[in-house]
Amino acid sequence: MNIINFLNKNDGAIIAIATLVLVCITLWYVIETMRMRRTTQEMLRVSNTPEIQVSLSIERGTFDLQSLDLCIENIGTGFAYDVEFTGTITSFSPRDEDITLGEYDLIKNGVSHFGSGKRYHIPLLWPYREEDLPAEPYTMDVTYKDSTKKEKEGKFLLDFRKVEDFSPPGDPSLDRIAGSLRNIDRTLQRAESVQRSNRWSQ
Repeated sequence: MNIINFLNKNDGAIIAIATLVLVCITLWYVIETMRMRRTTQEMLRVSNTPEIQVSLSIERGTFDLQSLDLCIENIGTGFAYDVEFTGTITSFSPRDEDITLGEYDLIKNGVSHFGSGKRYHIPLLWPYREEDLPAEPYTMDVTYKDSTKKEKEGKFLLDFRKVEDFSPPGDPSLDRIAGSLRNIDRTLQRAESVQRSNRWSQ
């Protein structure tokens, strides 16, 4: 009975305290929700961050001949959008071609969607020789956007004379190529001899 009388006499104060507690709980919930939202957004941003890298790479082709390629790849974890290329490398003319790199569709028009792990190779010299290597480095600038439309950029120095895995002219040498051709010729001659023998034995 005493408790009921106390509650009746102090109902206004009790309601005020309960309301204050409810407001505090609601405020805490809002703050935690915002914090979790920021954390989630940051995790999504980190997991969807593109990173465009440009380099010169050595690729091996027919008869072990090497080509020097311009390699453009997305080594990040997310899509890159509206990728554009500029720089002095656009004035470079690949061997045996009458157009400059800047006239290639990829370089001229850019890339609208560049997926994570995707790579483009543009042959520059095949096969390359020391006298074909430019003495001065070229530059390539890349601008692009991530999934949040935030703009990013990268600047790259392309020095043809400091390419990793560079093999000097003559390696593979003409002697090695000639040796491979001789082996192929001997194999064909043996196959032809076997065919003749089979005909005579029939």
